[in-house]
Amino acid sequence: MTQQCEVVVVGRGLIGSAAARHLAEAGISTALVGAGEPCDYEASDGPFASHYDEGRITRITASNPIWSELATRSIGRYCDIAERSGIEFHSACRLAYSSNTAETDMDDAVKRGADVRLVTQQWLRETTGIQVPRENSGPIVFEGAPAGLINPRRLVAAQTALA
Repeated sequence: MTQQCEVVVVGRGLIGSAAARHLAEAGISTALVGAGEPCDYEASDGPFASHYDEGRITRITASNPIWSELATRSIGRYCDIAERSGIEFHSACRLAYSSNTAETDMDDAVKRGADVRLVTQQWLRETTGIQVPRENSGPIVFEGAPAGLINPRRLVAAQTALA
């Protein structure tokens, strides 16, 4: 049996799975082609993805306003994708980082309603247990949920399921 599709997306990673999901949800018959996760990672004899890791930071705070806007939109879709696919991939565990550009990095996040603020080393230690090295004297940014981590492999699985 031969099945015809309007679009074939080659590459089943983060970008390909998202493209296929968007196309399929727009009513376009779509095929997604690419290597899948191996059944046995130790026995795998070749690459299977560009996303071998299982944790990527996700946040709204950024020095680039376009990045901040796109992050806001993406994070805003996580619950919907997880709910419809039945695959959880996001952990809203918050974020803390230090940067000399912290105050300007926060500007767009604040405009977008993110729970973001400058904190002290003492506040961070007392609130989260994170001890900042003394030699780090730069401003510390704390961004609350939904900042946290995504598992890119599970995100690919969720988007592939929806495609």
